[in-house]
Amino acid sequence: MPETPESIPPPRKVPSLWNLFISFVTISLLGFGGTLAWARRMAVDERRWMSAAEFNEVFALCQFLPGPNVANFAVVFGARMRGVVGAICTAGGLIVPSLILMIVLGALYARYGEIEALQRILGGVSTAAAGLILGTAARMAQPLLQPRQWHGPVIALAVLVAVGVLRIPLWWALAILIPLAIAVAWRRAP
Repeated sequence: MPETPESIPPPRKVPSLWNLFISFVTISLLGFGGTLAWARRMAVDERRWMSAAEFNEVFALCQFLPGPNVANFAVVFGARMRGVVGAICTAGGLIVPSLILMIVLGALYARYGEIEALQRILGGVSTAAAGLILGTAARMAQPLLQPRQWHGPVIALAVLVAVGVLRIPLWWALAILIPLAIAVAWRRAP
């Protein structure tokens, strides 16, 4: 099918190194309960530096790299946008503010962690963080819920059942289901 002007996505504006750095500093400082939701919001919804499908593809790659998933995302995203220097800017923006904040909060928690009111507050924060994770998972699933693309949701459900219900170790479930997902996607490719 030939491309029409409506089907061609508009060219994406490449962010400056400063914009990359500040965006990931913001993600770092707002990311209580996890930065994935904030990274997706910034890259896909607000700045439109990536599509939802591109985000899912990059994040899927980052899940299989050693290290924290969102730190991997910062490096891959920064490199994709501005090369090695972009990767350094995004990784530094994500990691340095969190490191400083966690050192300070860790020292405060060591001193005041036994206070019952603080423990209740942290219980509420963890509940909100769980909701944030569920909401992000739902948003990431949207590109998979396209007509005639049943394989993505079925395989995601299979992983959920295998790991969450049957308590099969994650590595065993992935060792079986990833090759299956690749085979299905390969077979469905035009």
